[in-house]
Amino acid sequence: MNKIKKTTTLIFSVIIFSYFYLLSIDTPSYDDDLYISNHQTIATLFQQAYNDYFNWNGRVVGQSAWRIIVSSNIFVSAFLIAFFALSLILLIQYFSKTRNIIKYSLLPFLLSFFSVILFSPVIGQIFFWKAGAGNYLLTTVVILTFILPFHDWYQEGTIKKSLLYYLLPIIGFIAGWSNENTSGGALLIVFIYIILGRFYKKISIDIYQIISIIAYLIGYIFLLIAPGNSIRTRATMSTLWLNQSLLVHFKNGFIAVTKSLIHQYFFLLFLIFVLTLFFMFRKQYTVVINSLIWSLSGLATIYVLSFSPLGQDGGRAFFGGIILIIIALNILLNNFMNINSSKLFMNFSTKIVKISVLFCIIFAGIVVTTIGTIDAHKANLSIKERYNYIIKKSPNTDAIIHVERLSYYPKTKFSVNYGLEELTYDKPHTFPNEGYNKYFNLKGIVLDNR
Repeated sequence: MNKIKKTTTLIFSVIIFSYFYLLSIDTPSYDDDLYISNHQTIATLFQQAYNDYFNWNGRVVGQSAWRIIVSSNIFVSAFLIAFFALSLILLIQYFSKTRNIIKYSLLPFLLSFFSVILFSPVIGQIFFWKAGAGNYLLTTVVILTFILPFHDWYQEGTIKKSLLYYLLPIIGFIAGWSNENTSGGALLIVFIYIILGRFYKKISIDIYQIISIIAYLIGYIFLLIAPGNSIRTRATMSTLWLNQSLLVHFKNGFIAVTKSLIHQYFFLLFLIFVLTLFFMFRKQYTVVINSLIWSLSGLATIYVLSFSPLGQDGGRAFFGGIILIIIALNILLNNFMNINSSKLFMNFSTKIVKISVLFCIIFAGIVVTTIGTIDAHKANLSIKERYNYIIKKSPNTDAIIHVERLSYYPKTKFSVNYGLEELTYDKPHTFPNEGYNKYFNLKGIVLDNR
């Protein structure tokens, strides 16, 4: 039976990898991606990272990952995106598994995949837009990988001396330098594990754990003090915002974040709330605590955006925090699916509820995936039509090119240009128009409003 489950899980892993791989190949470069040259070397990557850090963006890890993905062969970039997408699903499954689940059980794997599909923000911008894949998908996987040994240490009471253990300081430094709010949320999870493990479970701390946390903190400090962060804020924010106090920023941001959570993630939070009450009623406090570690850290990761000048709209800046909350949900769901009742009637009624919940999640996931994939493909075709028109038009003119509106605009979060900026009508050298100019070697491009 274990061999059958292992084979089935492997087959579904290949299917999910293929899904992300094929849709990545189908998705053209868009907006920020167009600014990156196809000819990247270690020297140019270093120079661009240096310029980013001191002049625009402290996210050296995410920005460099993005440049590598964009400049790679289309099949290589699709492979990288699919690899990290599948890695994310497997990490969610690992963190949320219960001890009585068979190692290769298919159920936690499917729950992990469909919960990401249903609740993850702007999937197209994170899994298929190369800028998003580098800055959010890849960095989130690195951050979760850093948490992994601490999670095992807390759950099992001992540190595993694996290859990951010896690479942990390097991974920690990279993870700390990855993302302002998600890196902070992961650090909170690790600290909670250390506190509960050391003082509640009485587990001894390994010196390598301390070294790894220090390396993580160094990377995180480098990220936060980047000179480019303040330069970017001053360049993109209004004078009114710059003149407001930190308290005003937090108050306005807190309200905006709360509205986004209620409007876009209410069902996710409601599910967690109901399942938490269920396990509280059953006095399964360990399940509740394990889930709360992730859900509260996820909320903290999101609410820290209250201080940020941007990112409170529930979009890709929420990604890391929502992934932490999705792990919390899967911890509850996996334990719920493994409940054993002693009474015959309770056993029967519990099975009905289990089957109903499982059916709803999988059915909704399949429907959303199908509709979203079709929508993404239509959006990709319309972008490619525009690119083909530009390629045909550009050699025959030295004038500014006028292009029509896209023949199809996306309606779901699966599409690469869902929520991203369209060409402007009258500014041929501003974002995102300038990206087209660089990518297609144009004098200028605008959207035709005639």
